[in-house]
Amino acid sequence: MEEKHRKIILTDKFEFHIIIMSKIDMASSEDKELLDWLYFLDNPESEKVKNIMKTNKELKEAGEKLNKISQDDKLRRIAELRQKAIMDEKAIFRKGKEERARREKLRNS
Repeated sequence: MEEKHRKIILTDKFEFHIIIMSKIDMASSEDKELLDWLYFLDNPESEKVKNIMKTNKELKEAGEKLNKISQDDKLRRIAELRQKAIMDEKAIFRKGKEERARREKLRNS
């Protein structure tokens, strides 16, 4: 959505959700599939996740891909660079937002 006018949808092709792991009570979730993925996101190497992978094909595939990326230096470097680019983009956006707020404050003074 557009930042200032929250009613303007910029695209209907992309959607994302933010999951704050510390706010989730995993023991009380009724959605087993969601709970399995949350355990995976929390600790993909845990025994609990390894047991879940025995019956959950998608989770097992995700674990295998994660292991492949972790073991391949080139793929790991690509993943690290991608993460850095995302963080840099957020920092640039935040600085731009702060600069716009500073200019707006000066104009209103």
